[in-house]
Amino acid sequence: MTSAEAGSASFFISFNFGNPTDISMARIMLLEFKETTRHVVGSVAITYHDKTIPTSLAAAFPHTARETYTNGILEVKLQTSHVSSAKGIDQPLTFITGFRQYVSFHLHSMKQQLHKKMRKRVEAFERVIIQARRDPMGTKNWKEQHVGIGETERELEEEKKQGEVFIHNK
Repeated sequence: MTSAEAGSASFFISFNFGNPTDISMARIMLLEFKETTRHVVGSVAITYHDKTIPTSLAAAFPHTARETYTNGILEVKLQTSHVSSAKGIDQPLTFITGFRQYVSFHLHSMKQQLHKKMRKRVEAFERVIIQARRDPMGTKNWKEQHVGIGETERELEEEKKQGEVFIHNK
């Protein structure tokens, strides 16, 4: 935490992920924080420092300039208006301390959602493949093809009818 201006406090949160998927998803997520807070009146100022260390942080803590982070540093700047409400400073500080866990939770949730979509697509593709398989070649009778009686059974019934007609005529 550094105080660049009177009546404000800046909090810096660094991110370092090991998984390449987590790195790319966290970068997208952190870039969006800056965009979303721009549209909310009275929100905290969020700045995402992706490649460079903030100068105010490097001046206050020189050893941070030597550190490398996979996803840079997020700067959250609180004004006196954010902490002068009835809830005081407790609520903003709780949010800031839980922010890293918040990001980790949402990264995990995004990965689960992507896996769910991939599994759904794979299952649909497998159904298409199963339906496209050809039946094994073999002899088929009329009953299997037309869901009726077999051809030989039909011929026998026709002969029986013809025999009954001849009996009546005699």
